[in-house]
Amino acid sequence: MPCISRSISILLPMVLMCGHVLGQGDSPQFDGLLEPLHDIELAASEVGVVAYVGVKIGDRVREGQVIARLNDESQRLSVAIAKQSAATRGAILAAEAEYNLHLNRTEQMRQLRQEDYIRPDELKRAEADLEIAANRWLQAKEEASLRQEELKRAENQLRRQTIIAPIDGVIAKTYRQPGEYVSPGDPVIARLISTDQLIAVVNVPTRYLSLAKTGNQATVFTTTPRQSITGTILTVSPMIDGESGTIQVRVSLNLKSSSCLAGDRCTVAFSQAKAELQIGRSNAPSNSRRQ
Repeated sequence: MPCISRSISILLPMVLMCGHVLGQGDSPQFDGLLEPLHDIELAASEVGVVAYVGVKIGDRVREGQVIARLNDESQRLSVAIAKQSAATRGAILAAEAEYNLHLNRTEQMRQLRQEDYIRPDELKRAEADLEIAANRWLQAKEEASLRQEELKRAENQLRRQTIIAPIDGVIAKTYRQPGEYVSPGDPVIARLISTDQLIAVVNVPTRYLSLAKTGNQATVFTTTPRQSITGTILTVSPMIDGESGTIQVRVSLNLKSSSCLAGDRCTVAFSQAKAELQIGRSNAPSNSRRQ
């Protein structure tokens, strides 16, 4: 009898737990946090002194909006010089004129050679001068093309002095003010989050993994304000956290008519319909057993 009582005391909690997971109308719930789908630290591509910061905490920005700009006086000067250099065409025109001159002279020399008025070496000399002139013209055009590339590089370096918002969102934090230096080890200017696209992040024990399938529906209960929102499981981590024995699940929320804030605590309940169906099929007797 003592053995039977001890066995019952061990099995009873397990039965109750299974009833909580698979009971009709009772879904397991997991605590988590609301996080923005996009959380971006906007960093400068170059080192330098901050000349302009055009946002503050709480500002809503649009994709492509200027967030900040480094001191770009030297880059602007480089662009101006590169533009002037790229616009010069004197070398090309001179080389073209020289080529046409030698071309006409060579054609005349060939005609004179046919009439035997000049020696063969004189024609060869004229043809060599024509080839040299052609190469000089080609070199002038290549140098002009190189100047165009130098202009593009200067313009690119100028653009890199400006920090642009890559998405629509809200400024969550600013790290720099005008006059501060941006170093390679600490290039972050501001933090940008997408408040209109939130996700609920929860850690789910592995024994409930059958409930968390990508694409399945889930219900998210928020605290500020208190409301329930339908969501869709966005991702399920392929790795188990060794310390907690859980897997991270991210649920995307439909926020068209809600006012949730990132960082708010939440509770996530997963739908059990599909999980119960899978478990029921796995427990059904096979045809071989029926026979």
